[in-house]
Amino acid sequence: AHHSPRPSSRWASPSVWWRSGINMALAVVEARPKPPTTLAEWKSKPEARQQMAAMVEAGLHVFNPDWQKYGQATPDSGSGNGRGKKYSTSFRETTLKIHGSDEQITFPVQTCTRVSDLRQAIAKTCMVDEEKIDFVVKQGCRTRKQLDNEEVARVVTVKGITSFKAERHKWPHPIGVIGAGYHGLKTCMVYAKTGNYNFVCFDRNDKVGG
Repeated sequence: AHHSPRPSSRWASPSVWWRSGINMALAVVEARPKPPTTLAEWKSKPEARQQMAAMVEAGLHVFNPDWQKYGQATPDSGSGNGRGKKYSTSFRETTLKIHGSDEQITFPVQTCTRVSDLRQAIAKTCMVDEEKIDFVVKQGCRTRKQLDNEEVARVVTVKGITSFKAERHKWPHPIGVIGAGYHGLKTCMVYAKTGNYNFVCFDRNDKVGG
């Protein structure tokens, strides 16, 4: 009968190689640094707290990494629906530019921050209709509009607003100031000082001063 030669002592059996490979992989996983967005490090890192505060101040939602376990099935308990992807909660900066203007702002967001969330925050700050705001990104030699369910890009051109400040309400008719006396002129000067010249001052006399 033909007998296969016994493996040399220099070479280990496949099972030994498999176990050693698993042990090496486990050692690499244990030695790998923890993700920077775990809850413990969020509480201990001042930069993370500052970035979270900046996001909240801008009206954005902060996604806590611990929330992901409620939608993912765990090996121990088997709880969760096991569907959906794991969101990246790491922080990065996004620059928004006004279309046709030099005005731009840069602030921290999370990788999982969606376009819809940022659009709602901008619409609330600028006091404009959310549907009028579009996010445009450059992709190669073209530009395209970002969808609401996409992650916010690093550099975005915003269309539909002229400034990141609250826009002045536009009335269908000019403001009427009755009387060109002291208080009437003062009221007109206050409007003019704030950049609003959409007013008309009425007086029964042909000169100002009351």
